[in-house]
Amino acid sequence: MIVQHAVTATRAWHPCTVATYVCAREVRVSLDALSNLAVWRGAVARAAAALLAISVTMVPGYARAAEQEKLTAADGAADNAFGRSLALDGDTLVVGAPGAEVDGNGFQGAVYVLTRSEGTWTETAKLTAADGATSDRFGQAVALEGDTLIVGSVLSGTYVFTRSGGTWTETATLSPSTGSPGSLALSGDTLVVGVLSVLGEALVFT
Repeated sequence: MIVQHAVTATRAWHPCTVATYVCAREVRVSLDALSNLAVWRGAVARAAAALLAISVTMVPGYARAAEQEKLTAADGAADNAFGRSLALDGDTLVVGAPGAEVDGNGFQGAVYVLTRSEGTWTETAKLTAADGATSDRFGQAVALEGDTLIVGSVLSGTYVFTRSGGTWTETATLSPSTGSPGSLALSGDTLVVGVLSVLGEALVFT
């Protein structure tokens, strides 16, 4: 993989000017309008409230979903930050624990892989970096697609793992040109790494 593009934000957008709620029938209620709802009167206020009610009632069932299971690490310990990052693809769930102690190294970090069968999640692997060290915070960010897993580490860059026959193997390490990976996105053969730096960057790998 090589870096193709580095995208840097040049304008700070205020969330109230760009965020929009979208419902199933493309009813859109701008946050600009909602922020002023308290001062609206009469028919305008009633119309806005009606649109908001439509957008809420037409959202798929996630808003009404009930908690099914509570997941924890089999070897969980205080301050391991299990759940700091998450990635889900089908019946495979990856959970980052960047605060985990590994072989006496505090905050080296680890990633847990859980698989779902007949509605039950089971921990099937615990992954660590081959060159892990104290304060690496491996698992700060994760991304998953199919049999490819990407794991971000604050001090040591980004790691690539692949799965074969149910076994995960570390296959590559990517070092961002600046900063540390704070977020990850993976689609097909394209990886985007959000870099923790003063200005912020999105590095694209293909």
